[in-house]
Amino acid sequence: MAGPLKNAKHEAFARFLARGMSETASYVKAGYKQHAGNACTLAKSQKIIDRVQALLEKNDLIDRKATEKAAEKLAITKESILAELAKIGFANMMDYIKIAENGDSSVDLSRLTRDTASCIQEVTTEHYMEGEGEDAKQMKRIKFKLMDKKGALVDIGKNLGMFVQKIEHGGPGDFSDMSEDELLDLDEQLACEIEAEVIHDGNETVN
Repeated sequence: MAGPLKNAKHEAFARFLARGMSETASYVKAGYKQHAGNACTLAKSQKIIDRVQALLEKNDLIDRKATEKAAEKLAITKESILAELAKIGFANMMDYIKIAENGDSSVDLSRLTRDTASCIQEVTTEHYMEGEGEDAKQMKRIKFKLMDKKGALVDIGKNLGMFVQKIEHGGPGDFSDMSEDELLDLDEQLACEIEAEVIHDGNETVN
């Protein structure tokens, strides 16, 4: 990893670039007079490129360690995330309503637990008057909305590898004129493409 540059302005220039600033802005912030051409030339020098890359790698390492520390402190694990998704995915409407003898239903939040409450996305309370004059009564209507069950179940399924992506190549009749050897060659080619796609999705480098 490239260490700090001996030239203080060059070091400052590299640091500003690593923060995402433009070449010209970094050049000025480093103490130079504004000159787009000189800024571009300096940015392309190998020592600046190496130093910026080192700073980005250092920042990335710091971010990853901070994330790991936060996850450890909050006890965030794969299992805990799946458990939270499961609460949403398997939430049941019967945990939030009550059914009267005549079949009418009404919202009942008196039986909420921390687990069932964590599945609620929104609760709305509306006060209104029903009736007129002396017969008017103060009424209250409660509406609630649960989290996205389908989205949670899909996330769980993907995490557990339960869903297999199917890819179709070509249309009806596209391969009818091909020989058996040609079909085998095509099958191997498609298999390589799929493997490369899987490796790419896994953030690995394919040479």
